[in-house]
Order: sequence, then C-alpha cells, then structure tokens
Amino acid sequence: MRFTPHVTTHGDRVLLTPAFERLLLVLEGVEPKETSLSVAVRGILRPLQQLDEGFRLAEAVLGDDHIAMHHLRLFLAANSDWEALFDAMVATLDDSVDLNHYGSGLIHEGALIALAIAVHRVAKTFGLPGVLKIPFGIAIACGVAESLVRLGPDALRGPQLEPLLRSLAHEGDGGLKGLLSGLISDRAERARWKLLHMVYRAVAQGLFSQACLDGVKEAWDSAWAGDAVSAIDAVLPIDAEPDHMVRFHIVPGDDFDFNRAIFASPGHESRFVSKPQDPDNKDRFWWDPSNNDLHVKVPKSATWGWVGLTRVKPGANRPIDEYRQATNAFRRKLHELLAVSDDAPPFPFNIPPGANDEPPVASVFRRHPVPIHLLPTKAADSVPPFLGPNRFHGGLPRVSHLTFIDRSETAATASWDTAGADRVKVERVQQPEGTVELLEDTGPPCGRLTVEADWNGEVRVRVTPYRAALEGEEAEISTRVGPRPVHQAVVLFRPVVFHSDNTRHQAAEGVSQRLRGLEFDVVDGLPWVSDELAVAAGPIADGHDSRAAAILDGLRRAALVSPGGESALWVAVLPDPDSNGDGAGWYRWSPATAAFAVAVTTERQLETLVRELLHAGWARDVPLTRRCLRVLGTVSGSRLQIESVREEARPWAPGSNGDRASDSDAGEPVSFEWHLFDGRGSRVATLPAAISHDRSPSLVSALVPIDPNTHAVELRRVIAHHSVPLHTIYRPVGAPAITFNALTYDSGAHTGAAAWAYEHTNASMPTLVLELLRGPIWTAAVELPPCVVEVALPMQRLGSFDSARISACDGWNQAIAELPDADPISNDSAAAIRRLDDGRIATEWEGPVRWYLNGELMRVNPDDPASAPLLTAVIDAPPEGVLRLAWGERTQGGWKVVGTDTLRVTRRYR
Repeated sequence: MRFTPHVTTHGDRVLLTPAFERLLLVLEGVEPKETSLSVAVRGILRPLQQLDEGFRLAEAVLGDDHIAMHHLRLFLAANSDWEALFDAMVATLDDSVDLNHYGSGLIHEGALIALAIAVHRVAKTFGLPGVLKIPFGIAIACGVAESLVRLGPDALRGPQLEPLLRSLAHEGDGGLKGLLSGLISDRAERARWKLLHMVYRAVAQGLFSQACLDGVKEAWDSAWAGDAVSAIDAVLPIDAEPDHMVRFHIVPGDDFDFNRAIFASPGHESRFVSKPQDPDNKDRFWWDPSNNDLHVKVPKSATWGWVGLTRVKPGANRPIDEYRQATNAFRRKLHELLAVSDDAPPFPFNIPPGANDEPPVASVFRRHPVPIHLLPTKAADSVPPFLGPNRFHGGLPRVSHLTFIDRSETAATASWDTAGADRVKVERVQQPEGTVELLEDTGPPCGRLTVEADWNGEVRVRVTPYRAALEGEEAEISTRVGPRPVHQAVVLFRPVVFHSDNTRHQAAEGVSQRLRGLEFDVVDGLPWVSDELAVAAGPIADGHDSRAAAILDGLRRAALVSPGGESALWVAVLPDPDSNGDGAGWYRWSPATAAFAVAVTTERQLETLVRELLHAGWARDVPLTRRCLRVLGTVSGSRLQIESVREEARPWAPGSNGDRASDSDAGEPVSFEWHLFDGRGSRVATLPAAISHDRSPSLVSALVPIDPNTHAVELRRVIAHHSVPLHTIYRPVGAPAITFNALTYDSGAHTGAAAWAYEHTNASMPTLVLELLRGPIWTAAVELPPCVVEVALPMQRLGSFDSARISACDGWNQAIAELPDADPISNDSAAAIRRLDDGRIATEWEGPVRWYLNGELMRVNPDDPASAPLLTAVIDAPPEGVLRLAWGERTQGGWKVVGTDTLRVTRRYR
C-alpha cells in the first residue's frame, strides 16, 4: 500500500517527509513472506493515507472548490469510525500527562489544523454534527506508525516486528485499536494524544468565537466562507433555457432580503442577475411573497450547475458583494490569529486571549505553523454551496434544432445549430419511424458521435438509417448536451435476509435517501428482479461468502439485460451483521460488463464503498455507444450453455467486458476469447472474454462489439496457447419485426394482458420479452410465448414502471416496439415465491400470507387439519408438488388477497 504523500503548490504536506521515509525503512525490514504480513503493513499505513487524502481535499475546500466540499463530505462519511476512537483515547487522559514528552512525529500539526478548519466548514455547510473529531481520530490511529518512527529502523528488527504485525493482521481494525490501547503506557504517545485533544478543543470552541474575532461582524456561524445563501428547495423548471424565466422556491420562513441571483457552474465563471431599481419591473428579477417564489430570467451565457442568492450594495466602480466583503474581513482576522510571530505564542496557545506564558511544547507549532496561505482572501464574488435542491440543469450549451438535407435512399447529411458548445455529442436522432444511427465519414457506426463544432456554427455528419430511407425534414436531439456537475447513478437493491430462525432483516428504506443526499441519482429497484436480488439466506458474514458471490452474479445478469445503466453502480445493500448496527460490516465490488461496477455491501460500509469507487474513476464519461452482441450464459468445463443472444446498441469500450478472464485447470493457465468471423469464414478479430469464476457454473455476461460484416461469433477456451471452440453463434438470415398493440391493467385485481403482432422475413421463431422502464433503465421482465399474439401477464409480480415495450429476437437480430402513449403503472404490492440458497422457500412480502400445496392450505402441523395455517414468510421446501402463495393486506375484518404466485417444486441439487 505504497503511496506518495500530497504536496501543495507551496510545498505544504500533512505527512513530514523525513519521518515518513523512516517509517518505510522500518517496514521494509519485514520480509513479506506471508500475505497476512502485507495486510498488516497496509493496516499501519492506511490511517496515514486517509489523513493525506483528507489534506488534499482540504486544500481545495479552503480554496472555495464547492465540488471538493462534496468529496470531503464523502471522505468524512467513509471514515466516521475514527470518531469513536478519538473519544475512547481521550477518555484515558488525565492531568498527569505532560505535553513536553512529545517533540515531533509523522504529522505536520499546522497542516492538521488546516484540515480541521476545512472539516469545520463542510460540517457547518451540510449540518454534520461531530465530524470534526474524525481527522483527529485518524491522527490518533497513526499512533502505531508514530511509535515505529520513534523506535527507528535499528531498534525493532524484523523478528521483533513480525509478532506485532501478525496480531494486527488477524484482528484487522480491531487489532489496530488494540495496539493503540497498548500504547497507554507510552509517555510520548499519550502526550501526542493530549496535544491533539487540545488542538481539537481550540478549533471547535475557540478559533471561531466572537472573543477571538473581536470586531469582525460575520462570525463562523453566519457565513465565514463568504458563500452566498441557498435557502432554495426547488428550481422550476430545472432545465430552463437562456432568456427564459425560472422560479426559485424559497424555504418558507426565511426572510427575503436578497437582491442578486447567482448561476454557478464548475469550471465556468458565475453569472449574476440583479434586482432592478424599479420595483414594478418584472422583466428579470421579482419576488412573489404569496408563494415564496423568486422569478429570475436565465442569463444568456448561464451553464449547467447550481443557483443561489446574495446581497450587493453600490460601489465606486461595481457593486460590492456584502458576503465577500464580510468574509475577507473575517479571513484577515483569521490570518492574524494563526500567524506565527516573535511577540505572541502560536496557535493554539494564543486562545483564549491572555493565555499564560508559552509552554515548551509550543515550539512544535513554531516549526510547523498553520499554512495560512491555504486560506486566501476571496477574490471572486459569492458562490452558493452546491446542496442538491439548488441544482440547475438548464442554460448552455444546447442544440437548437436538427435538420436533414441532401437526402438519398441510403444516406443523408444532417446539420444542426448549437449555442455555447465547442464539442457536440449526439446520442441519437429520433424520427417517427424509429431511431437512426449517426456515422462519421470514415469511422465505424456508433450511437454516440463526437464532432468538433464552432461556438455557434453548423456541423455536418452522415446519417444512415437501418430499415428505411429518412422521411420528414426535421428531428430533435433526444437528450441535452453539455457539462454536468459530479453526479453518478446508483441502481439500488435491498434483499430481504432470512435467518435460520426464520426472522427477517432488511436494509433501511433510508438507504436511498442517504445516496440522494450524497448527490447520486438513484433508481430504487427494478420492476422485476431475480431471486438473488430479492431474498438471501443469512447471515452473510463477509464478501467471500458464496451467497455474496450469488448476489454479484445476479447484479451482473440484471445489468446486462437492462440497457440504460451502463455507467451506474449496481449495488445490493444488506442489513448490518448485528441488529443494532454496531458491527464494522463489509463490502465487495468488481467491474462489470454492463455497469461501472457491481457491489454488495452492508449498510455501515455504504459510504466507504462509494468513496473507493470514486477513487477508481467512477466519474469518467460513459464509453461511446456501438453495436454489440449481448451474450448471456454459463460455462462449465468445455460446455457453454447460452441463455440469450441479441444485437444491441450499448456503450462499450476496450476492457469493458469485466476484469477477470482467466482461471486454472489442472495447474495450466486458462483464458477465454471471442473470435469474430466475416461472411467468408475469415477471422477478423479476437477479443478477450471475461468470465466470472465466483461460482459454478461460471457466468458469461458479454457485450461483444460487432459490425454489419460480422457473421459469426465464437467463444474459445485457451489452455497453454491452444484454443478449443466452446460455442459458435451464427447471424441468421432475415430480420424480425414486432408491433406492440396493447397493454391492459386492472389495478383492483392486479391482472393484465399484452397483445402484439410478429413477423420475420425468413419465418424464424422469435424470443419475445416484455421489457419495463423505470427511470432511465429498461429491464427484461417477462418472457412471452412465441406462437401466440396475446397473453395474460403476471402483473401482481411486477413492480411499478413508467413504460413498456416488447423485444423480438431471432437469435441475433432484434426488433423493439414500444407501447405508444403508455401511462405509468403503479403497483406497491408486488411479490413472488422465491428460492433461498439453503433450499427454503420465501417471499419478500411483509404482510399476511397463506401457503397452499397442491390446492391444500399448508398448516403448522401438516398431520393435523385443525392446526393453525402456516403464516410465515419463509417455509421449508416441500419434496414436490405445486406450491401456491397468496399475499394480502390486513383489513378490519381480517385480510384481503392482493396477489398470488405459483411454483412447481421438484427435488433439485446444487
């Protein structure tokens, strides 16, 4: 776990280089013969890396980077465990601890104070109590490393260090805390703890008090950072265009005395709209007190970002921002308090005023003063904090229109006008006849095209339709283009965990709200999910449990068959290992073919998982869309079992088919490859194939990039440079066509039906799937029979959805028909019969249930017809027969059935 400590542009660092190098010299004396020793070394270095990362974020936060404030907020959430460590170690201190036993160590004390000031700013902005203890808790967790540095490389040789590392490796963070508790007898370490506690109190209670800010009007609790106010809980419409009016709904009860609106965006200058002198002028800025709405005209050059409010007053040359003026007075006073001089003790010994003579330990802060240049005076006018409700998705850049010109039977040239763009990304062009793909003049076909454009210029590209010549003169871009603040999507599942005593636990419903509070776009479940994502047999102790692997495979499957979530995190959140949530928890994630990552985590480790994924590059752009062959199946030995194959337009990039493509067989390295062949049988490409080996049989979930000349795709198993074909997929002749005629739904009876018409130019038998839309994601929900044109649907098993479509596939080629003018369908009572990994049968429904076997009501005592009905949500699987579940809602006179499901049970072994 080597890392390079962060250094600011002024040369500041929170880890002192000489001491850090001595620590590495001590740890290098241990031969990492065992993996456990390497784990222990990483455990010692981890708090140092966390402290270094926090200081890097603090530099940006103190420089008024509002996106960095969100990253520091995530950092604090991921490291909240250290708060308890700080309290525990401080509780052991007493008056006998002499500060002068501590001289210096690994941590630059002044840089730690700068980090604490940044944390204090984030805590005040987002309302996070108690988080100021976290950086000091991390600093205390560095105690083992501090002790090793004090001992030096010659005082503790490898044989002496190994027992310490072994205890740390076996106990993890608990072992680290145990070692720290063992340092209570170390006078220097206890003095360091007392010094950290003193600095914490000085920052938390003294630094921003009115006594120390003598004469400064705006104290910390008002607006020390100079941020504009964001008392806004809605922006309507959120995507308003330039020169159009937008409403800021102000939180009721707040006095409105602002006269300037701000449109902020990362990487762009803020745009301002000021209140006119004439109170009757409602052209650009006017207040509606009856509805608590501020009406503002969007500036011509406003960009995607967030909004806020401030106050200005007339100035000699330009209006003066009152918040900026107040915060600069505040910051200059702060510099006076933190500066080191010969005639005053350094911070924290100069608080409160009139402190006693400078103690010897104050020399630490003379050598390592607070880097006050990281707290510059504010040069720009106020910017509002980026809180979530004040998001704004409108402004520039935008595409004004798209027109087809120079049309022919096979191609056309499209031109469009843009505003505020230097690059244009066109995702797709919608025509009444369907979606057409955009082509570069010499490039491969792709669903997303990137071209260079002038500021207000015209762009020309080639457009090739799939099945028909273009008709109609105009089309519109289906999505807006332009920069976006840091937002990622999360597809969230909360499986119900059934324990051996039949009790059930589930992650709290507030999990989705926690993610939205961290500014993620959340899709809370899908209309239909597999058993692995709905229920689990518990408890699941850690990420190496086979049931965790089953959940990850279920996520991989769901992501592959659900277009629209390719850049998202697909995550299953489980309840914490113990019912009161005190356990440390665990998480496990891996890259996936059709998602940025799939993950399973306990509630307590959710923020830690998110932070790690952000470091892994989650904020990257979505890969370009291109034609791919979607392959889902399993492989066992030399046999590939195909479940579904179809051609789709999906985001794809080299390496996007996962991260593991090898296994072992009798000691020989094994890998898998996709071989692509053209119509003459010539191999035109070879690509690595990623196979998930967490379970047996291994999961194959692939998006294989193809082009119109690809006529066959073959999966091969490579052992010691020899490849063995497992399965070949051939492109059929002809093309399918599908029409979605009707979808009916009876909300009272939870019944419905679908009707369609299918044809194929070569009369091939189709695979028909009903796909449902929730948020931006289409997911496969029900496989339809191929030889009929109408069928009843199990609507009681399907959750709420926004729209529906039917996909028809002939084993390669695909046709899709979306239901025109479909209304969203709401169903909060969806449930189903589920199989648990341990063989039991369960349902996720929380209300009353009844179980029937072969038409007979199941009872607690099967041999006694008079015994009570079996009412539990989980039962032992019967040997065989037709199992029926009825679930319902309690009423005044008993209960009413709202849904049923059936399952034929047979003996099966895994």
